[in-house]
This record gives sequence, C-alpha cells and structure tokens, in this order.
Amino acid sequence: MIPKRRVRVCPNAAAVAQALVELFIESAADAIETRDSFHVCLAGGSTPRTAYSLLAAQAERVVAWEKVHVYFGDERCVPPEHADSNYGMANEALLSRVAVPSEHVHRMRAELGAVAAAT
Repeated sequence: MIPKRRVRVCPNAAAVAQALVELFIESAADAIETRDSFHVCLAGGSTPRTAYSLLAAQAERVVAWEKVHVYFGDERCVPPEHADSNYGMANEALLSRVAVPSEHVHRMRAELGAVAAAT
C-alpha cells in the first residue's frame, strides 16, 4: 500500500492544531481497522500542546485509546515533572485525560541521563 501524502496550508497555529487533531483521529481509525493498533510518536512544543488539549477534549468518543501506543520523538534530560519535559507536557495535556493504558506509553526515562535512558 502506498501511503497517502498531503500538504495542508493552514492560516494560523490554531488551524494547524485542529488539522493535527483531524489527522490523528483519521490515522488512528485507519491503523486500528487495518492492524488492530495505532503507534504514534508525539513531539513537544506549543502547537502540539494545543493539539493534544483539543484531542483530549474531543477524542474520547472517537479514538479506541486501548489500542494506541505512544512514543516520543525527542525528550530533554529532565524529570517528567520539569517544565521542559515533553513527556510531562504530553501527559498533562493529553495522556492523563484519555484512556490510553499506561503500559502503552513508551517514554524515555530522561531523568536517568541520556546514556542510561537510551540504554
């Protein structure tokens, strides 16, 4: 199967966040229907934070969270409660607000230091 490629032009950050929510919901549904699970890599930053909050507010009824696995594309070597932690932000904005099983959240334990966490 050849993946769909799309370019979306959005007028502002709020529209980007909403487009991310729509893409997440669509991709999750397609993956779960096809493979019975959805694996997604989350990022940090202000636009993702907005998207995660929007997703948490509307996705409980449309995403089969028990079939979602979450990974992180980058992380800073700080504890999860630190303001710079991408996992901490994603957990606050999204993960703690939806029914994704904790064993499906695959975070880098960055508080251990880069080498230990990567190992």
